[in-house]
Amino acid sequence: MFIPSHIASGYLIGKFMKTSSWTVYPFMPILLFASLLPDVDGLFSDTVAGHHTILHTPIFWIILFGGMILIHKWLKMAILQPVSLGIFLGVQLHLITDWITARTVGIQWLYPF
Repeated sequence: MFIPSHIASGYLIGKFMKTSSWTVYPFMPILLFASLLPDVDGLFSDTVAGHHTILHTPIFWIILFGGMILIHKWLKMAILQPVSLGIFLGVQLHLITDWITARTVGIQWLYPF
């Protein structure tokens, strides 16, 4: 998918979840930013298919999300809840939309196995 498509899909999910108690102020900007986050490695790649590194694998983001939840529980900072949820949903949405459109190499769902 292209950048505007990832932003649009993130926006739609954010609007859909607007009524949730988890989606206080920083949720929407974080969600929109996170919907682009897996493509950051594309800045350093010469090809479209070459940027599908570990950032395009669900296991990396699940581990990162788990770490953010542990930090949230340890520090008891309420702001981390919508931030971590926004990052997790935005990134997973990015991976799912890349998988559905499959215009390049797709997603390595079972990486590193």
